[in-house]
Amino acid sequence: MTDAKTARPARLTREESKERTRETLIATASQLFLHAGYQGATLDAIAAEAGFTKGAVYWHFRNKEALFLELLQRQLQGQIRELDSFLARATHDPRVLAVELPAWIDALDEQDIPLLALELMFETRRNPAFAQSFTAVIERHQAALTSALAGYFALTGKRPPMPVDVLARTIVAMTSGLALAREARGDRKVASSGQIIRILLDLPPSG
Repeated sequence: MTDAKTARPARLTREESKERTRETLIATASQLFLHAGYQGATLDAIAAEAGFTKGAVYWHFRNKEALFLELLQRQLQGQIRELDSFLARATHDPRVLAVELPAWIDALDEQDIPLLALELMFETRRNPAFAQSFTAVIERHQAALTSALAGYFALTGKRPPMPVDVLARTIVAMTSGLALAREARGDRKVASSGQIIRILLDLPPSG
């Protein structure tokens, strides 16, 4: 009988190892972006911080733009999953919406998603070939947000202030613009995204 203390951990399959490496690179890119920005988070820095060669990065991502686009897409998908989750639960218990939606809105200003989206948007101007991929990710996000907003207004019986697809696009643009204003100038007198979204969704102010 094998002693549990001396048993060797099961070896990862090739696919599991590849997936673990990919996840490590994405997580490292996220951390470096927070500390150094998009330009400072070079592939050399990401590879070194993650403990891999630069060649390993290129094995998983054809270039830096592809790596950060994958990071953005995952963060946006996670954001929508959270929103869809409590909207679904709110169909059975409306109290869920009253508690979780305001918290979700207020958390938007603490995330790096808007600034990352802006950085990649600027990159599309320097790299037109990248623009198509970036646009596809943003449009999928806007479509998912449109669907979630439609669900919110159907649940609450409130009237949207504008067509929900326009509202979704406005929220996406606004969060990035306000994040840039607050980051670049340190202007804390600029309203937060959460404050504006609460107004648009006819929710009480925070605090």
